[in-house]
Amino acid sequence: MKASRCRQRATGQGERLIRLTMVLFYGQTISVRYIIRQFDVSPRTARRDLAQLAFVLES
Repeated sequence: MKASRCRQRATGQGERLIRLTMVLFYGQTISVRYIIRQFDVSPRTARRDLAQLAFVLES
């Protein structure tokens, strides 16, 4: 039961990027620490998501 709950809460990179974009449009600041706490991901994943988001917004 607990494993399935964790699996339901797990988000893919695409969903995280969409949520982070919405956070930006609300005027909040995004940091690696914010991503780690919000999505329960590793620091490496948080840095990768932040870099990917910057790339997408820049283009």
